[in-house]
Amino acid sequence: MNVMTDDEVREFEQKHSWATGVKSNECGNLYYDSPTASCITLNYPEAPLRVTYVARLISMLQNKASRMEMKPRFFVILLIQMLSFSPWNLAQAGGPRYSPQELTADFDILRGALTSGDPGIYRYTSPATLETAFEKARAMLGRPMDAAEFYRVLAPMIAEIKNGHTQVQWPKGLREKTLASEPVLPLGVRMQEDDRVYVLRDFRSEQHDLAGFELLSVNGHTAKWITSKMKNLLSEDGDIPTSRRRDSSGLAFIENLALLLDIRSPFSIEVKKGRHRKSVKVSGILESDLIVSWKQQYPDDDEFRKPQSADFRLLPGGSVAVMRLSHWDDPDENPENDLRKKFAEWFSTLEANKTKTLIIDIRHNGGGEETLGTLLFSYLAKEPFLYYKAALANGPAFDFLRYAEGHEERDALPRYVAPLTTVFNESLPGKPTARYELVNRPNLGMQQPSKPHFDGQVIILIDGGSFSTSAEFAAICHSHNRATFIGEESSGAYYGDDSGITPTLVLPNTKLRIDVPLIAYYTAVNGTRNQNRGVLPDCPVRYTIQDELEGHDKVMEIASQLAAGPKLTSCKRIDY
Repeated sequence: MNVMTDDEVREFEQKHSWATGVKSNECGNLYYDSPTASCITLNYPEAPLRVTYVARLISMLQNKASRMEMKPRFFVILLIQMLSFSPWNLAQAGGPRYSPQELTADFDILRGALTSGDPGIYRYTSPATLETAFEKARAMLGRPMDAAEFYRVLAPMIAEIKNGHTQVQWPKGLREKTLASEPVLPLGVRMQEDDRVYVLRDFRSEQHDLAGFELLSVNGHTAKWITSKMKNLLSEDGDIPTSRRRDSSGLAFIENLALLLDIRSPFSIEVKKGRHRKSVKVSGILESDLIVSWKQQYPDDDEFRKPQSADFRLLPGGSVAVMRLSHWDDPDENPENDLRKKFAEWFSTLEANKTKTLIIDIRHNGGGEETLGTLLFSYLAKEPFLYYKAALANGPAFDFLRYAEGHEERDALPRYVAPLTTVFNESLPGKPTARYELVNRPNLGMQQPSKPHFDGQVIILIDGGSFSTSAEFAAICHSHNRATFIGEESSGAYYGDDSGITPTLVLPNTKLRIDVPLIAYYTAVNGTRNQNRGVLPDCPVRYTIQDELEGHDKVMEIASQLAAGPKLTSCKRIDY
């Protein structure tokens, strides 16, 4: 048997540190990322299995134990799943392997597109920090990889930008093809505010008694470790926790167990409820079967609920109205749901009924046409207002756009970008160096109030799904003291976002796809709040797993209480 050298072990470790938890420091010493651990779990990382890695690793760790922050005595558990027993493995999932030269070429295209195209790339992360992240990722490309492995290299780097509109995606169809044959954990989970993970839905074929239990571990990995790894791979605005919790729950959780962490069926999970703690063996099921069951049994869950894009109703008596917006549909693309016409009709109804309170529900609303946010606020504004302080671009054309999927974004850019007339970038978050600005958009410059104006109490419901246009609208309302906010922190940042014209690049070798925003929007808000956070609610509402199991809409319940009482600016009197 050939025994691996120290260098070979470190190369192997670097390739699989995301799955094993074993890492090497700048001096080349191996260490485990949980100093108090007494057990290292290695999920079968590649085929053919290089078992000498385990023996050599044990030897190296024992020899260096005195120099490491870990227990000198430990056990290594090797979970071996032979290929003949598994319908899927990482090598098959990622498709063909690409040479270091091909990977580096794709990486350099991606890096150049981000740094030259996105005018707000340093909004949340300093140039030095981002440069370090780029160099760290590029240094990992010294060996052949498939698309899945390349994705895992890029995802934490992209996440470091902290812009929810900048997303790296698998090659078209590969993710779906992989999940079509990969059994997933048959549980629907929710991450709560304390980052604990709870089982909301149990879709096991044999029994369904795990709903309400806290999930402690899966295949030897603690839930804390799993969610930490997942959140580090998510591209979200700033340092907002609500969006990261939301995007580490539900289907995303069970998909990423397999796709990102290689935690696969059969599953051994540990759960607890109160003092009752137990271990359970769980067989995976295909995601397609899980989705069918979930939709049939719980159609109102967030994952599958399909409310109307826009809904309006007067409550009995007419003094309170509820406006529900699940998306800001572009009227030109969806004329049957023209929000411009609906807003005019709805505010006329408010005026005719002398409505005193308007509840605007933008929970789970991930954005859309940004001019509609401006239009809605114009019905609430008491005087002329600015919606955007600036909307910047780095130029009217870029060479990397030849890799763009389709031509719409590339062709639109010159029509909407012109040289800056006033340079005030130093006063903006991240101090952008852009020398062009967005033009020919109706929501730029001074805006006028719309009629019929609504002067009553406004209550806005927000959560970790209130992103992009929803977050901008919420920030403007908050800055003008025009609403009371109930729920949880919005998932979009308070001072704006990088979005608008956002081409999707297809990297020529690996075919990975990357969304590159070309416009940096800066909302016209007042104050010196933490620029890395969203709108914080006046009434923060916390859900327990029992609340979710019982289907309580606590946010709407509190909004109804506020609407029934006198005009308030906080919810301190409400017991929730």
